[in-house]
Amino acid sequence: MKSCSILSLLFVCCVILQCRAEQEPTVNIPALGGLRGSQMVSSSGRKFDAFRGIPYAEPPVGNLRFRDPIPAQPWTGVLDATKEGPACFQNDLLSGITAGQEDCLVLNVYTHNSNAIENALPVMVWIHGGGFTAGSGNSETDFYGPGHILDRDVVLAVTINYRLGPFGFLSTEDKEAPGSYGLIDQSLAIKWVKDHIANFGGNPDSITIFGESTGGASVEFQALGLYPVAFGPRIDSERESPFLPDNPKNLVSNKQFNHVPIIAGLTKDEGGFYAASLAANGGKNLELFKNDTVTGVLYAIGMEKHKDGLEIAQKAHDHYFVSKENNDMVTQYGELTSDIGFFKCVDDSVKLLSEYSDHPVYYYHYAHHGQNSFVKMFNGPSDMDFGASHGDELLLMFNSKMIAPMTDPNDIKVSKMLLDLWTSFSSNGVPQSEEIMGHWLPTTHQQPRYLQIDLESPSLINGEMPFHSKLDFWRSLLGPYSDAPVKEEL
Repeated sequence: MKSCSILSLLFVCCVILQCRAEQEPTVNIPALGGLRGSQMVSSSGRKFDAFRGIPYAEPPVGNLRFRDPIPAQPWTGVLDATKEGPACFQNDLLSGITAGQEDCLVLNVYTHNSNAIENALPVMVWIHGGGFTAGSGNSETDFYGPGHILDRDVVLAVTINYRLGPFGFLSTEDKEAPGSYGLIDQSLAIKWVKDHIANFGGNPDSITIFGESTGGASVEFQALGLYPVAFGPRIDSERESPFLPDNPKNLVSNKQFNHVPIIAGLTKDEGGFYAASLAANGGKNLELFKNDTVTGVLYAIGMEKHKDGLEIAQKAHDHYFVSKENNDMVTQYGELTSDIGFFKCVDDSVKLLSEYSDHPVYYYHYAHHGQNSFVKMFNGPSDMDFGASHGDELLLMFNSKMIAPMTDPNDIKVSKMLLDLWTSFSSNGVPQSEEIMGHWLPTTHQQPRYLQIDLESPSLINGEMPFHSKLDFWRSLLGPYSDAPVKEEL
């Protein structure tokens, strides 16, 4: 009886060990060392391998603080890559508390194809947003889980963490601390993917970088050399090998950028996210804004340091805030932040790129109002409808503990459309989906066009974006102030 018990125990141990081995895939990177990962399950039940918290750079601490990143050195043995690494040091957007740490330069790789020698898959690299001051590429503590995308046959190198705030962008405007370290982090992470993704079954010659908000801006920075202002990248001619040697418009108009296919787009109600913040906090935020609306506008458009900022803010105030009723003030604030914080910036960039790029530029307008919204996540329920707000399309592309499960059939349909478009673009440079009517043709300088992404009639529209005429006000207002910085939002 005793021998039977021992035999049973040994059998159970063997089963446990076998299951654990099946759930812990390994990868060997010849230049660095071994990795032990874990298995995860996609939204439709497909198993895939996850390797998380992989260092792509040495910890940027001590005498590496405020310096360009140094590639990660080889490690001994097998590195535990079963858990996500820490976020970079920041004030967390949801909790408002200080979080993260300096030793944070890690990335995550999710793949169906680890250790495959043939049939290498296209690779997608995600760069998170957060205003260059917050966010991470994690799914446990952030929004970027791979479950939906890994229903498709891609290798998702999602995501990279990069230095934020002063640790990522502080500059003394000389060689001692030239700044833009966060962007150099991103570049090094992309190089890491290029050098090593074949070990995970990815195709190093088919890498697509994508992102949202300042993550989307970062994609342009990496491909084109475009930079925002404030606590962000800057023209750094002080660096021995400058990341941005000249004004962005000069670089683009002189075709001094990487010519690659591009997708760019906006949600219908970008500023709804900020309008909701104004309406939150029991109305206290709105009362403060109403007490000195012009100053509120000045900071909303990010021109508080410009010598003519107050004059510009007054004109913007008079143009937008025609009603002082509370709900109208909130709506008008959303329109203001949409127009100047997002629509003008992106539209100007797309027009410039479509004129000078040798490759297609695809433009989209996302109008689906889904069950989940960043407005609700950050501000709670509201009696007001803030529409398809800033970043809401991400909630149909990623899954995480932070996002309620997708159950609405309409959301599922639009999610399929988005994933079709984005993954086909990563595979062959042409976004396609059976869910849209016709083909998504690129916008051009001669023929502006965009894809309307919604539930009822997703289709290609020949013509300018719906908000185009509203931007005439800003182009006229800012014309004499061509050096005027505009706030780079989340």
